[in-house]
Amino acid sequence: MRAKLAVGQKEREAAEELMKELREDAEAKAADVEEREGRLTAQLADIQAGRQRIESEAAVEKARRGEALEVMQADLAECSRKQKEAAERASEFEKQWVAESKLRKDLHNQLQVALTPTPTQPQTQTPNPNLSPNPNLSPNPAAGARGQPACVLPRAPPAPRRGGQGGDLRRRDGLRCRGAKGPYP
Repeated sequence: MRAKLAVGQKEREAAEELMKELREDAEAKAADVEEREGRLTAQLADIQAGRQRIESEAAVEKARRGEALEVMQADLAECSRKQKEAAERASEFEKQWVAESKLRKDLHNQLQVALTPTPTQPQTQTPNPNLSPNPNLSPNPAAGARGQPACVLPRAPPAPRRGGQGGDLRRRDGLRCRGAKGPYP
């Protein structure tokens, strides 16, 4: 019986030893799990802090871009308004220019009709001074069938020639002017 008790004691000690090892293993694994959980919790906290920081930066950026977009939309609206006003002014100026051109053409035609002698009028008759805007106009006796104007403005005096009269390129002091060809006299 002693042998059985010794064997049972040994088995019990072996079982206790095995239980002790298993308990130490479980405690080590639990410590590893706790340590890993702590690391993962710290990483999660870091990730959440980074996420909050990114979200706050995104909110600030969104607000800044929203303000910039509003400013750009206001600028676009103002530019569109100014462009529309400029187009309206250009249209008004074009209409005014067309009207003035038509008026100038009509006045020119009226002046031509007033200055052109009719076949029933004598050709030597002077134009009506009330219709003539320039008192220096003189009647043109050659006007009429040849299509020349009825009045001629007086001619301006001829411009003086450079280098004296004719083809002589000598100056008054006897020297030749620039551009004269040939030997000096």
